[in-house]
Amino acid sequence: MKYLQAELPSTSLEWRRLTSLLYGLLFIFQMGLLNSKIMPFFPVEASQNKNCTATQIGLTLGVYDAATMTIRILVAHKIGTNLYKPLFIASFALHATCSILFGLMAFVQHSFLFFLGCFILRALLGAANALGWIALIALAMNWYPDQKTFVFSSVEASVYLG
Repeated sequence: MKYLQAELPSTSLEWRRLTSLLYGLLFIFQMGLLNSKIMPFFPVEASQNKNCTATQIGLTLGVYDAATMTIRILVAHKIGTNLYKPLFIASFALHATCSILFGLMAFVQHSFLFFLGCFILRALLGAANALGWIALIALAMNWYPDQKTFVFSSVEASVYLG
């Protein structure tokens, strides 16, 4: 029972950090949720209504993971601590914009333009996911330096729960 009792944060700064972390985890959860919602519907829309080939569909779905992994590898160690919050906000804005534009791609009738637009938007969604993930991990690890494994596992779990 002793382990179940958590101490309440004593300062308003700690409360702000916890609420910021909670909102960040919800945003990361939403990223995973959106990605899992796109997967069942996109191939059907692309193949039946837009006459895209299986190769085009596979490239469009795969570019998301390729962009995510590339950004995580190349950018994670190069950003400074003063860029974490703006990077997270930019990630949120980019993700929201790309999600809306991706939904509007249903109105594009030309097969190649549909493929090209979806490909670019999925790459940008992957980049936004990676930037948000990097910023949230970095912020949380700076705020809680002695709980790095808990922070990392919480962020990863929020992605995969989505």
